[in-house]
Amino acid sequence: MPIIEVNHVTKEYQLGQLQNLKTTMINQWRRFTGQPIEERTPFKALDDVTFSVEQGAVLFGIIGTNRSVESTMLNLLANTLNRRQSLSR
Repeated sequence: MPIIEVNHVTKEYQLGQLQNLKTTMINQWRRFTGQPIEERTPFKALDDVTFSVEQGAVLFGIIGTNRSVESTMLNLLANTLNRRQSLSR
């Protein structure tokens, strides 16, 4: 029986949310005139991660491509981040 079980966890962040005044004004004008605004692509820190740890097993570490993967997973397990489209216990 697993003591930690993570199923299909995905976490996305919107990068570059802060804009300068010029970009904000241009986007407001585009919204007002019905023109499309530039969409920012989300950054997936975790994408469909699934794993389990059995009772008595030793977990030596979590390895990822950059530090955001590991810290995001640990924060989700500690319930310090909002979980969407994820099931973990």
